[in-house]
Amino acid sequence: MKKGTRLTNDDGVQYELLTKLGEGGFGETYRAIELADTDDKVREVCLKICASRRDWHGEAFYGELLVGNKRVVQLLDAFVDVSRSRSGNRRTYCLVFELMPHGTINDLLSAQPGRPFMSEVMVRREISALLTLLGTMHNAGITHRDIKPANVYVKSRKLILGDFGISEMTLTPHHRAADAFTPDFSPRNARELRQWGPRHDIFQVALLAASLLTGKVWTTKSLARLQRSELPDDVKCWIWHATSGRARGYDDALDAQDALRELQSVSMRPGRAPAGLRGECVVLTGKLDDMNRTEAASMLRSAGAVVQEMVSDRTTLVVRGTVRNGLSEHEGRKLFQVRERRRQGQTLKIISGSQLASMTERA
Repeated sequence: MKKGTRLTNDDGVQYELLTKLGEGGFGETYRAIELADTDDKVREVCLKICASRRDWHGEAFYGELLVGNKRVVQLLDAFVDVSRSRSGNRRTYCLVFELMPHGTINDLLSAQPGRPFMSEVMVRREISALLTLLGTMHNAGITHRDIKPANVYVKSRKLILGDFGISEMTLTPHHRAADAFTPDFSPRNARELRQWGPRHDIFQVALLAASLLTGKVWTTKSLARLQRSELPDDVKCWIWHATSGRARGYDDALDAQDALRELQSVSMRPGRAPAGLRGECVVLTGKLDDMNRTEAASMLRSAGAVVQEMVSDRTTLVVRGTVRNGLSEHEGRKLFQVRERRRQGQTLKIISGSQLASMTERA
């Protein structure tokens, strides 16, 4: 629409369009001003013109439902402007939101690529706050489905969630059809699963956390470099569990919030070795200094231990060798599993390769 176009709500309040802010499949957004009866400016707002009545109705519903939540872009008005044209009455479906002048995460990352605008402490705090919001939404049966840098705003150094255009509400959120989502920020198998639940929103929040910490937008494809990234090991572990099809995942936003906080304090350093190896269920990870993996497995079995390929509920002992497989000293998939299981209370002893060598010599 042209600059200067005026749209009127049911109470006669007028909004005048200034400049277009953006557009997409679900409508157009404009910087606009709310006018008083005297045509004086009341305030600047963001006015969204929805592409369809269905889009308008859905986003207006969620805006009203979450009104007052400081972590959501506030809906100020929702109306249908009716104007006359040669072909009859024309209906324009309008939503009025608070203006977010500092823009989105995407805007801020694009301004200075590779330079995070938040500290690690702030990112942890803000991601935790976002998960609190999601917990509230998921408990009400709402999944957002489009949590990406372009839809999360920054206001007073806080993350504010916006754009509920493809959100859904159901009494069974774990079984909601995944008929609309952004592939770049969704699980690779989302289309095949044909379902969208709370854990998929959490998947998107994990990508958001990586974007904030690295200063670069992370998509689903970016997860291939997770283990080699310079992110803190506990955060990598959390992201892996939130995004990997091989992980247990987080079905609940508050569990994901607890994990983000608790994984940081889980020790992954080798501790005291057990008195003996008989009966221990052992997983080997990394490269051992004094023997290869086959030799170590043979020695363990000779000592009465059970050697496992992957960490499981039965695992009692993890041998952490020096990692020299291109991952530097960073944790890998097995250690991610160990860290999360330790957080949940499973008793898992960790020893070094040299400790194992000493034990097998004694055995």
